[in-house]
Amino acid sequence: MTIFIFSFLTMKAIQRQITGYTGVFFAAGKLGLRNLVVSLTWGGYPDVDVVALNPQNDKRVSIQVKSHSARNSWYPLSLGKSDFYVFVDISRERIDYSIMPTTLVRSMATKNLLSWQKSHPNEKYPWLDAEQVEEHREK
Repeated sequence: MTIFIFSFLTMKAIQRQITGYTGVFFAAGKLGLRNLVVSLTWGGYPDVDVVALNPQNDKRVSIQVKSHSARNSWYPLSLGKSDFYVFVDISRERIDYSIMPTTLVRSMATKNLLSWQKSHPNEKYPWLDAEQVEEHREK
């Protein structure tokens, strides 16, 4: 028996899901390479995609992963409970990523939103553009 999980989704929605999962798996892999124990939440905890534990000191952090596959894109945000954001750019042959503390992301996104609301007063959702994230890219 074949089950078609995505049969009710459009191709655009499927691509968005693939991009999101690719970013989460990439972030989890990079964190694992840093000798952290990593667990994915699979949407079971709002605004948190990955929980990472340092077995050396028992410190835990929650991470929200944001991915995009289009150049010169932007990242919509929900500024929730996570400690860090990992932004993953899969628009090139080589995947680039940035790790940023939520305090910095919240500050930058709020500034963007307030500026944007001057000409779009009904806008309610914070965001960062890819150029802002690029400044914090891991090398």
